[in-house]
Amino acid sequence: MNGLYAAHHLDPLTNDVLVLEGPKDVAIALSHGFNAVGILSSSSKPSQEDIDLLSQYKRIYLIGDQDIQGKAAMDALQKRLPEEKVIRVWLHGFKDVGELYAEDPQSFKHRLNLKLRMARASRKYFDLDDLLTDAEITQKMEDTTPEIVERLIPANAITMFFGEEKSGKSLLVYYILKCIANGTKVFGVLSVIQRPVLYLDRENSVNDIAGMVEHFLRIGKEPVHCRNRVTGCPEVDDAALIQFCEKHKPVLVLDSLTRFLKTANPFHPKEMADLFDKMLDLCAAGATVSIIHHSTRADFEKYANSHQIGASVSRAFCVISEDRPQLHRVRLEAKLFRGAEPQNFYLIGFPVIDTQGMFGLVNPGEFETDADKVVAWVAKYHPNGCLRQAIKDKMRGLSAARKMAAVTAAIKERKLHRNKSGILTVLGGSRGSEPPDQNSERFPNPEPVGNLFPNSKVIVS
Repeated sequence: MNGLYAAHHLDPLTNDVLVLEGPKDVAIALSHGFNAVGILSSSSKPSQEDIDLLSQYKRIYLIGDQDIQGKAAMDALQKRLPEEKVIRVWLHGFKDVGELYAEDPQSFKHRLNLKLRMARASRKYFDLDDLLTDAEITQKMEDTTPEIVERLIPANAITMFFGEEKSGKSLLVYYILKCIANGTKVFGVLSVIQRPVLYLDRENSVNDIAGMVEHFLRIGKEPVHCRNRVTGCPEVDDAALIQFCEKHKPVLVLDSLTRFLKTANPFHPKEMADLFDKMLDLCAAGATVSIIHHSTRADFEKYANSHQIGASVSRAFCVISEDRPQLHRVRLEAKLFRGAEPQNFYLIGFPVIDTQGMFGLVNPGEFETDADKVVAWVAKYHPNGCLRQAIKDKMRGLSAARKMAAVTAAIKERKLHRNKSGILTVLGGSRGSEPPDQNSERFPNPEPVGNLFPNSKVIVS
């Protein structure tokens, strides 16, 4: 059926309108005070009268279903609307507005408002009132995006790891992938959502890949599935690859980006935008995409080629080896971070990789996990204990899914105790009510040989 659903409910006096997909999503949005209409399905075609109606608003938020069909429908609608008024909203980790609501109905309005605010602050055609204010920045916009790896890789989005040659970026990413495949904490502290992994490697030789596999065998039995130069790697728009993503919802890695350009010019913004649009189709099909890329020769902390690359990824980390190519000291520095607070990671590669089969995290005592945040919140606001529901309903700063995952982790790590009545209390020796200062991390000044970090502890499993 064509046309716009619930158009007669629109408020002509407000500046914003939300265009959703499906009557259920529209009903949810309307019931929470949003000025919203919707297409009935991805095949619906709004009339010119509908387009004229939407075009009267100052800001038009397009929030279709996050699958391939929904994305295509909103792409088509966007082309018919005034370009400077359209704001695309991505619900990373959620299929649609209904799924965002179902995860935590009580905080739905707040969380959707956050996503609208971040989309507006990131729009192409912006004005002063679109930008984040000092108050919003200092209050730290709440992160509502589900994460495959805590603090690192958001679900159903694109993450980039880049660095100069021989900086260890492929080795580090492979280690992270092995942890994801086996449900093992990254660096011994970062929680993961276990997913199948597909590594599309056009960069490394078979011997290089075999070396990476051997380093991290002890992490677990689940493999990092690989397609390489020998077996051949599909293109990012391959129909079979999209079908694979729809079936398995994998973490998908492209190594390296320049090897998947095909005929695209890496310095041409439009051609790179088209390439990343195909990667977003993979995300819409259920994949979480990571790309490995090179830095510029002039500045190894800047990614190479078109600025469109940075505009298309949700997060970007620069992999910096302080003693390349030995990889004793590796810094993972956040360069681009959308919808969350960036954090850098200071790591030890070798000899920890040889002895423990992992990258070690420097000064773990200064690092605050989601579980630590939950423990600190309970200690401060409910020293006599509380139910899990109280954490879900009242604690701010994490999505409901991350809070519940953090509670489970804190119980498993014996930081919280749950009695028969379901009351959660902080166990002795756990972190107190004042979380550690995340800005206090500094990369230490190691000795050139011997004890690499004499004043630091290293987390190993």
